[in-house]
Amino acid sequence: MRRLEITVKDLTIEDEKEWQTFVYESNNGTVYHLLEWRDILKKEYQFKPEYLLARDSDAKICGVLPLFYVKNFRGARLESLPFSIYGGPIATTTDAFSMLIKAAIEKSIEMKSKYLVLKMQHDLQKNVIVENNLIEDKYYIRSVLELSENQDETWAKLSRDKKRQVKNARKMNVTVRIAENLDDVKSFYELELLTRKKHGLPTPSLRYFYDIWRTLEAKNLVRILLAEHNEKAIAGTMLFTFKDTILYAIGASDMRYLKYRPNNLVLWEGIEWGCRNGYRYFDFGGTPSDHLSLLDFKKRWGAINNFYPYYYFPQKYSIKSDTAAQNNNGIVQRAGTYLFKKMPICISKIVGPPLIKYFG
Repeated sequence: MRRLEITVKDLTIEDEKEWQTFVYESNNGTVYHLLEWRDILKKEYQFKPEYLLARDSDAKICGVLPLFYVKNFRGARLESLPFSIYGGPIATTTDAFSMLIKAAIEKSIEMKSKYLVLKMQHDLQKNVIVENNLIEDKYYIRSVLELSENQDETWAKLSRDKKRQVKNARKMNVTVRIAENLDDVKSFYELELLTRKKHGLPTPSLRYFYDIWRTLEAKNLVRILLAEHNEKAIAGTMLFTFKDTILYAIGASDMRYLKYRPNNLVLWEGIEWGCRNGYRYFDFGGTPSDHLSLLDFKKRWGAINNFYPYYYFPQKYSIKSDTAAQNNNGIVQRAGTYLFKKMPICISKIVGPPLIKYFG
């Protein structure tokens, strides 16, 4: 596909080094745009990657679009990206954005998927939306805390109750440390099993967490923090670290120890670590706009809340239609939630990983 000397093509092995460089140099690149994340998702969920890149008249990459073909209870679709907070195209020009999206739409039609969805951190230009017949859906809110090298300045942004909870956790001898090995990763995974059991959700495999650690930790792209009481892990968080931003990817805890406020301490320790290491932003990730209590929780950490868009093609699809598709499978969804809440963890470890891709 060509337009104004821009060519869009499927990613090949020969392009991969340039892809990585482009993502690192882009203002809007994230860990999710890196090829390491592609490999992690492909291995765990067996989805088919359909990665597109655009080159200009000088054969330089001017845009990339990571996509996966996903088929589950919500139907067959091209998604950028599944099981990821952000995705969508990143590009240097409006034409490159538009050409990548056109190519994705053509691929979606060719593959007979029901729709295309792009999870963006920022708005597309109006002409790109109109030209490609996209619908913009702003349902999720991104919460971002601006960090300061002076930790006291960042601490001052916290609400009074958050400061008190952090102090109380320390008074009750909760400590936080950075994970150092696979045993620590397993401790975090076991906390995630407990958290997802509470919500009636399947959990990815232990291998998935090991793969994230093995693939990203050596490149300084992930940190796992563990809150401990009497040397027992009682809460933890997985943080993705990319360029100047820390992204809160996963939080997990043992409900039996919430009186010690470990979630608050582990979160503050992650923020404090970011200040010490020169990061500029702490991104709390996305929250549905009707989850007011969670939005208020993030605001109390000093985060600024702003809507961020999903874009759909064709226009009859949206987050609302995605939700309706899940509701049409309501009996299956409710039964699954009930079973995973009641299921012993030793069983959910086995049945959860092969089933989770049908729920995302």
